Amino acid sequence: MRSKSTIVVFFFATLFYANCVLASIRSEDSHFGFTQIFTTLTDGTTTCVLDSYTTLAATNAGWVRPHPGPAVWGKIQTSPASLPSGYHWSDLDGEVTTAQDNGFNILLTVFPYADWDQVSCNSTLLSLGITFDPSFMDILMNYRQNPCNSTSYGYFLGNLVERYDYDSAGDMPGLQGPIAYYEVNNEPSIQSASTSNSEFFYYGDASQYAAQLIYSYNALNGAGVNVLNGGTYSIDSHVQTYWDDVLNAYSADGYFDIFSYHKITGTDADPDSEIPAVKTFLSTYSSSYNTSAYPIWETELEFSRDDYKTTSGGTVTYPTADEAASIVLEVYAQTFSAGAEKIFMAGPEYDQSYDLCGIVSPSYTNPFAMIDTLGTETEVFTAFSTMVAKIDFFTAVTEAYDVYEFTVGGNPVYLVPRSVDPTSALSSAGYSGTDTVTVTDQDGTVTTGALWDTLGTTNYVRFIE
Repeated sequence: MRSKSTIVVFFFATLFYANCVLASIRSEDSHFGFTQIFTTLTDGTTTCVLDSYTTLAATNAGWVRPHPGPAVWGKIQTSPASLPSGYHWSDLDGEVTTAQDNGFNILLTVFPYADWDQVSCNSTLLSLGITFDPSFMDILMNYRQNPCNSTSYGYFLGNLVERYDYDSAGDMPGLQGPIAYYEVNNEPSIQSASTSNSEFFYYGDASQYAAQLIYSYNALNGAGVNVLNGGTYSIDSHVQTYWDDVLNAYSADGYFDIFSYHKITGTDADPDSEIPAVKTFLSTYSSSYNTSAYPIWETELEFSRDDYKTTSGGTVTYPTADEAASIVLEVYAQTFSAGAEKIFMAGPEYDQSYDLCGIVSPSYTNPFAMIDTLGTETEVFTAFSTMVAKIDFFTAVTEAYDVYEFTVGGNPVYLVPRSVDPTSALSSAGYSGTDTVTVTDQDGTVTTGALWDTLGTTNYVRFIE
């Protein structure tokens, strides 16, 4: 039997340890995150899953969005007779533990797919003639439609929130903090518009998704968490029509707390052009946006090398690693300035080493990858980490004279893009040429000196404060 003093010491040691673990999770006020940390690589014969959590945690970004993630109804509740005590939580528990061990807050996407439920009222994708990546069948199962029994699904969602709400009642063993943000499905408008998308997430029209969003919101928000719509990809006419119907014709306006949006860069002349279009769309079609101005999270921002290639005399040139790093920082600055509250980089480890798995290397290297084909941190990784260190937790951002001013801890930090002379921006902010400033280059190099020494243009991004 332990003595009373031993028990007291053990109690405070345990409390200290628990507090230290919880403190390792970064603040949810972080503006930076990643989508799809795990990458599955294959050469047709060998398949390997790489875990980049630990490497990407070193950037100090605060968020992760597992994609598609293991929060699939039928993967957890494997039969209609299953009680919460018999749910199969192991995959989701493992993802949560790994994310929290590496300091990440979690945005969890929930999918209402259970074969035992959907068989009673829906058809499999294959029977509908829809082709898709076979690996997604293992993750999202054989159906992609609304649940036949939405009441049972709502009950499941309540139990899901309860396991990860960090209230000491029915929590996952070892839970280090709450999961307080949930996304209802993924890209519903795009997936319903095509029957040949390799990554097919949802089969249903606007009325069906609106219904899913409404009963999911009632279950999730009723349990005390924040709800995001299934991220919308692009803002073209089809997407606008779909979401106008979801919000208005089928009355789902107000059934999410944050608007989720996805973007692949380079598809427009101006990478940030779609955020103002999203805001215009919401102010036109969403009365709740005009009332509350709910936040916009860009939950997938993907960089494609082909969107930045140049062709001359039949020769195709892609951005160098340094150019790619600059592009990433400039796009982030543009997107934040346009009104996005948080940005999740999609597939940051896209070109991580096939060699690490004994799989044939890809025929090209993506200059935007944060981890190269040898598993080494790239110039993009370094620049991204520098950006997080300099401007995360900003409370305001403005743009003037092509320079972005972030307010961090009450002080201005200026992000100066390539080929931009910051003279006008800094002069208008009240700086004089003899003022001492600190300049951090995108590679993390820091110099301190007179403002005069920082003027002029460079071929890389700088932070001035």
